[in-house]
Amino acid sequence: MIAPAVLMMLGTVVVADTAAANNRAAPTITAYTNNIENLLTKKETCEGDWDELIYYIAENSTPDLFLLQQVSDMKQVNRFIEELEEHSDGNYSGLIADTEPNGGGRCGPEKARQLNAIVWNTDSLTYVKGTRAMWQSMRENPDSGGSQCVKNDQSRTVNVKANFKHRNGQVITAASIHWPTHASGNFKCADNSARELDDELKESPYKKAALQIVGGDMNYRDVNSSNDWSKWYKEMRANDFADPVRGLCGPTGGCNDGLWTHITDGVKRRIDYLFARRGTSNPAASFGASNVTFSSAQDAEERDHDESDSGCTTYPGRSGCFYSEHRAVTGRVF
Repeated sequence: MIAPAVLMMLGTVVVADTAAANNRAAPTITAYTNNIENLLTKKETCEGDWDELIYYIAENSTPDLFLLQQVSDMKQVNRFIEELEEHSDGNYSGLIADTEPNGGGRCGPEKARQLNAIVWNTDSLTYVKGTRAMWQSMRENPDSGGSQCVKNDQSRTVNVKANFKHRNGQVITAASIHWPTHASGNFKCADNSARELDDELKESPYKKAALQIVGGDMNYRDVNSSNDWSKWYKEMRANDFADPVRGLCGPTGGCNDGLWTHITDGVKRRIDYLFARRGTSNPAASFGASNVTFSSAQDAEERDHDESDSGCTTYPGRSGCFYSEHRAVTGRVF
């Protein structure tokens, strides 16, 4: 059972929004995060209709930040930006983790290169030159002896961080992260990755940012099989990261079933997150947090233009053509 006191702590971020909104010291940032799965399109090994998400954005708030996981290269980021600029009010630029991409998996050549990326709205944010930096997520040591957790070796788990100056002069730190799957050693080492994330954002020059925003695919639920908080999630909360979507549950925690972001073997799981904190020692406030449902994105595309998704199936054994295999997470944080 999830402790009510903990749930009340998680809910206070949202409860405080109305009062805080009247006296904001830092800018309000509209952020999205999504494992975009290499821009799934129809007729690929793993099918999808990735630009449905863009049509959803066009009907809602223009993003300041978009944290992407699993893109092939800068060319693919630029393709994403091209579509985003065509259907939204912003102008965008992007950067990727500086590493040699590798990948694989069940989806064939279209997922053979996997990197993390940060996309930002140049109308509100300016990249601070020289602040892009990377670090590798942790995994269980595959060899006997030595440390239990070691650096992973997949390009998709090379996390990327950078600083941006808001038009009001304050600095924002953004990080796009991806942790290994349990099969790749995440089960025993996610809390190590959470601690390392905190350490990375407490380095100079990131520690002086007014707001730190993290988005990613953690491949791990926040609630464990005993219906208690997972160890890594406790670590994130102890390090003052607010979870805007979880905050919507309030003191009763009654919205667990609606928080899922990914389906594995027919089981819906929450493994994708948006976190934010003020500086390095206070949870950020938030409003407008949500998961972008596949149906709402598809409806947005259909309202804009007629396009047939006939015969396209994203999840094996489940009808429908979706923008990703992961539901995007969004929120406005300050």
